[in-house]
Parts: sequence; C-alpha cells; structure tokens
Amino acid sequence: MKRRPFLKTLAAGGAAISATPVVSGCQADGQGQVSYNERFKSVPPGERNVLFSQDNDFLSVKLYSDASAEIHDRKHDQSWKMIPVVLQEEGEIDEGHVWLRTGRSFCEQYPGRFQGEWQGDRIRFTLFGYLRKFVGQFTCEVNLQDSWLEFRMTDIDRSIPSLVFPPPVESESLVFPFGAGKWLRKPLEGRQFWPFFSRMNMRWFGGLKGENGWIGIFGEGFCDGGVMADKMYASPAWWK
Repeated sequence: MKRRPFLKTLAAGGAAISATPVVSGCQADGQGQVSYNERFKSVPPGERNVLFSQDNDFLSVKLYSDASAEIHDRKHDQSWKMIPVVLQEEGEIDEGHVWLRTGRSFCEQYPGRFQGEWQGDRIRFTLFGYLRKFVGQFTCEVNLQDSWLEFRMTDIDRSIPSLVFPPPVESESLVFPFGAGKWLRKPLEGRQFWPFFSRMNMRWFGGLKGENGWIGIFGEGFCDGGVMADKMYASPAWWK
C-alpha cells in the first residue's frame, strides 16, 4: 500500500478562533509541569543550525536543523516557538481494529528528535529515538506564504510506523474542535490521539498566548492523520 502525501499547514498570527478553546503552557510552572526538553535532556542533541529563514509582511520564521522553530508574528508583535523533541508512537497508530484506540500507553512512546539537511529543494529529516537510535527518514517541503507556514511531508521510510510532526508550538492553552469546541487549560493526564472526524469535527487545532493565537490546518492527507496530545503539547500525527 502506498503512502499518501501529507500536508500540514501551520499559521502563527492573530487569527480569531471561534471554538471554545484546549491545552496550555510549555515550561515548568508552579505545579511542577516540566518541559519536554527537561524531561528528555539526557538525549544528546545533534548539531543545530538554521535550515530555513524567511520574512514577509506577516511572519518572520527560522527553522532549525533539529526541527525546532522561532516564529514571530510581525502584525501583533508575538513570538512563538516549536520545540525540538516530540513524543512518538513506537508502533502503528491504526491497529486495524473496529475503532482507533485514542488513549495511548506510556509503554508505547519514545522521545523523538530530528536532524535535518537540505536535499535539493526539500529538507531530509532523520528521526532518532532513545540515545539517538536511528528510526528512519522523511522529506519535508517548507514554504512561507503570507501568514501561513506550510509543511508537506513525503517519502516517509517504512521503518517509521507512525510519525508525529511538525513539533508542538509552545502555547498557554490549546483549542480543539470537539463538538461546539473545548478549551483545556490544565495538562492532560495521559497521552491522547484524536482523529478526524470521529473525535474532532473540523480539520484544525490551535493555541493561545495572551490575546494572540495560532491555528493549524490539515490539508491533503488529513484522513490519515489527527492530533497527538500529551500534557501541555499537541502535534499532528500521521499513520501509514
């Protein structure tokens, strides 16, 4: 079975979000919530350099070789960051049962880190697991179009049974289209995967910081994806 091409579009800006908002924060807080970087700091980082840097009237973007990013919303003077580590699923998300299991076990995850380099007009990312164990590779097209930062993943190795990418955007809260909308302002107690359209009734999710927000839109390939969320983080997740 061939893989579908995947499209993830991420917007950073002051877009209004009509649903009732979901998930918050990214650094350690008064309740002891610890960032992914602290939880998995024993995993040695690779060399970090700027792979993609572009500016327009809306955004200023820097994407680094570890897949982290700095995004500045110039219209609203708001900065956003994408972190360099993402919890990955060890096996296939879609197990071929009657329905998808949305609750994911702690025993099925590993902290994934990335190392990217240009290959023609695309970035070739290598995915590493614990102690930088090689997992597989995939290519990614990155484009900045007006107020949208677009990621398109292709050529994903068969050795990657499922892929959570791009990394989470640090936010104070996150919004999900559950029913009329839901706003989660406390950390989730367990890792969850929410697919379309059985759990989320629209192809987007977003985050808030102060009075500003960002929204992520799923384009082509959304039927093979959803959102993986854990604690105060959320990212697009894809299966074969």
